[in-house]
Amino acid sequence: TNWSFFSKMGVSVSDAVLIPVNYQAAQAIHNAVQVIEKFIPEVWYERNGNGPEVLPILFNNAYTDQTSKKHFDDVRRDEIRRLTKDKWYLKLFDEAIEIKHHHEIATSLFLHIDQNGPSPYTLKNKNSKAFKEYEDVIEKLFGI
Repeated sequence: TNWSFFSKMGVSVSDAVLIPVNYQAAQAIHNAVQVIEKFIPEVWYERNGNGPEVLPILFNNAYTDQTSKKHFDDVRRDEIRRLTKDKWYLKLFDEAIEIKHHHEIATSLFLHIDQNGPSPYTLKNKNSKAFKEYEDVIEKLFGI
C-alpha cells in the first residue's frame, strides 16, 4: 500500500488489483482505504476511465484460534464500518478473503529447487496447509 514508483507502475498496467491487508493491523485497513480512494482513481484518470478492477480485500495473517479471531474480527469490523460508511468499496471488505496464520506459511521461505527453478516448498507440496490455503483464495477470487 506504499504508492512508490514501482507500485504505481504495476497498478497502471494491471487489469486487476488485489490489495493485501494485515488482518491484525488497524493501520493496514486505513492504508487499503487510501489506496482505493486516492491511488486507484489516479490510475483510472490516467487511463481515461479504464483502470484496473479492484478485487475483494485479502486479509493475510488471520488468527486461527477462536478467541483471538473474535477479538480482531470485532475490532476490524468496527474500523471498516467507520472508514467505509456509505462508500462504494464497502463491498470489497464485505467480500474479503482471509489467509490464516500458519506456522507453515512462515517457513515457506525455505526454497525448493527442481527442474522448474526455485519456489517456496509449501507451494510445491500440494498437501501442505499453505498450498491448500492459496488454492482456496484462487478459487474464491476467480472461480477456478
